[in-house]
Amino acid sequence: MKINIYGHHMVGIGDSFPVHVNESTQKVVDKYFKNRALCARVKISKNNQEKFRSSIVISQKGRKHYLVKGDGSSDTPYEAFNIALAKMSTGLRRLKRKVAHH
Repeated sequence: MKINIYGHHMVGIGDSFPVHVNESTQKVVDKYFKNRALCARVKISKNNQEKFRSSIVISQKGRKHYLVKGDGSSDTPYEAFNIALAKMSTGLRRLKRKVAHH
């Protein structure tokens, strides 16, 4: 699985954050869609209230195109990412159930 991580609005992502993002995202995606060609984009930005915002987009291209999004906002980038990851996990679970029944 290919995971693109980038900071927006002058947010540096450092060295340990990409490792956390890769491991966490891979673990959640493998739980629902193991051995599938998926692509993930993770964006960390800062808004006007000095809060971090994380956006995760998981997509699959093939016969059918699937897209699952998760957004989170918090005081630290790790918390914002974990909130977005939880929402994305819920979306992946629902998508797997939908794909299994059709």
